[in-house]
Amino acid sequence: MELWRCPDNGMWEIRGGRREYTISKVWCWTALACLRELHERGRVKIRVDDVRAASQAIADVIEERGFNRELSSYVAILDGNEIDASLLLMVCLGYKNPDEARMRSTYDLIQRRLGRNGLLYRYETDIDRLPAGEGAFGICSFWAVDHLVCRGDIEAARRTFEHVISFANDVGLFAEEIVPEDGRQLGNFPQAFTHVGLIFAALSLAHSEERRLSHLRR
Repeated sequence: MELWRCPDNGMWEIRGGRREYTISKVWCWTALACLRELHERGRVKIRVDDVRAASQAIADVIEERGFNRELSSYVAILDGNEIDASLLLMVCLGYKNPDEARMRSTYDLIQRRLGRNGLLYRYETDIDRLPAGEGAFGICSFWAVDHLVCRGDIEAARRTFEHVISFANDVGLFAEEIVPEDGRQLGNFPQAFTHVGLIFAALSLAHSEERRLSHLRR
C-alpha cells in the first residue's frame, strides 16, 4: 500500500533505470487480494476498507495507464507501447478474466509481436539495451498454454503445449531460452524457471481434463 506507486526494475530486471511496470502493479494488487483472503480466514487482522481502497486505486491505474487504447492491449510500462509476455500472468493471478476483450486483444498482440514459431520472447528486444541474440523465453511459452486453458481453448492449449515440449533435449530438459528457428537452447541449463512453467502448464491441462470428465459423469 505504501510502495506500489514507486517505479522498480520489473520482474526481468531490465537495465536502464526504474520504470512503472504494469505487471509490478498487478503483483501489488495480488498481494492485497491475498491479504484480504487471509483476513477472511481469520489468519490476520486488517483494515478492510483501507486495503480495498488501495486495491481499487491500483486497478484504476492499471486500467487507465497500463492499457493502451490505440493498441487495444495492456503494455509493459505505464503510458507506454511496449509489449511483455508477463502480461499473460494477469489471468492466472486472478486480476483479469481471460474472456474479457482487453485480455483477448492483449494475448493476440503478444502473439503477433513476441511469437516466433509457436514460442514467445519475453519482451521486445530494443527495451533492454543489450546486444541482439536472446532466444524465446521458455516459461513465457508455457504461460500461453495456461492462458488458453483458462479461457476454454483446450485444444489450442494442448497443441501449444505439445509444440513447446518438442524443443526439450534428449532427456526432456530445457534451458532458459530456445532459438525458434532451429531449437537450440541458450542460457542457464537446466533452468528451473522453464521447468516450473512446464509443470504449471501440464497441471493446468490436467485439471481441465478432470473438469471435463467430472462434467461427463454428472
